[in-house]
Amino acid sequence: MTTLKRAGLPLLLLVLVAATLTPEPAVRLRLNLKEGASYKMYNQIEQAVEQVVMGQEQNVKNQIGIGYRFDVLAARDQVFDVKLTYYKVKFSQEGPMGTISYDSENPPETVPPQAQGFAALGGQSLTLKLDAMGKVLDVGGVEDMIARMVEGLGQADAATRAQIEQSLRQQFGREAMSSQMEAMFAVYPEGEVAVGDTWTREVAVNAGLPLKLASTYRLTAYEGGRATLEIESQIRPGTDGPVNMGGMEIEFDISGSQKGTAVMDAETGLILEAEARQEVAGDMIVNGGAMTWPLVFRTHTKLSMEE
Repeated sequence: MTTLKRAGLPLLLLVLVAATLTPEPAVRLRLNLKEGASYKMYNQIEQAVEQVVMGQEQNVKNQIGIGYRFDVLAARDQVFDVKLTYYKVKFSQEGPMGTISYDSENPPETVPPQAQGFAALGGQSLTLKLDAMGKVLDVGGVEDMIARMVEGLGQADAATRAQIEQSLRQQFGREAMSSQMEAMFAVYPEGEVAVGDTWTREVAVNAGLPLKLASTYRLTAYEGGRATLEIESQIRPGTDGPVNMGGMEIEFDISGSQKGTAVMDAETGLILEAEARQEVAGDMIVNGGAMTWPLVFRTHTKLSMEE
């Protein structure tokens, strides 16, 4: 009996070890929207900007909140036609010019000039065509949306309207919208992944600064149809040449990093909640070096699904 017990012990240990070494099940993460469905996502951004212009500190704090509603018009062959509507917009700013705020759900009688672009965004819509990897195949209705936004500026003087229109085209033109939406959707790995696996994606974004983010994603948990991701990004300028901003040619000699986490619904591929902190620092070079000033952007972003 003793001999049998001793003989069985190594076998039991082998079984236990084999059980612990059983690989995690692999999962394929893809965008999988349902035709006729509607999804709401709210993006909250807190940003602190530190810069020194002509020897003067000009520190600004911005808070931006944008609500997106995605109405799925069609879903065929892993391609999704989506109507995007900005269903609510919030903006506040603290800086050298004082404090201003705007909330589309409780708008002021007079919209501050700094908030007019955001005020014009509320209620606007355009269309997107996305594939299962989150790539934007087409953007429709951009020019009509920008025209409606400019028309919504009301009694703004001609110079203000022209400046805001230029800013709107930089932030909501076809290329800008493609990059913004891919930054939100194009997060999927090429093949199946298991817990502990990593993959990389690169996207360009324009949220005040033209940037490129090279991101590494790690699947840290998968349970109950939810995938938890850990994200680390390296940031560099999004353009090799100058950008026209407010009539000035500006180049960005900047770099930075971002760390965050996200929880994804594996059935739809949508991010249920995410949070990230980003820091970017460097120099703005104006008109070929006529003026240079240092700046630091610190950004805290939260994304969440809403009912």
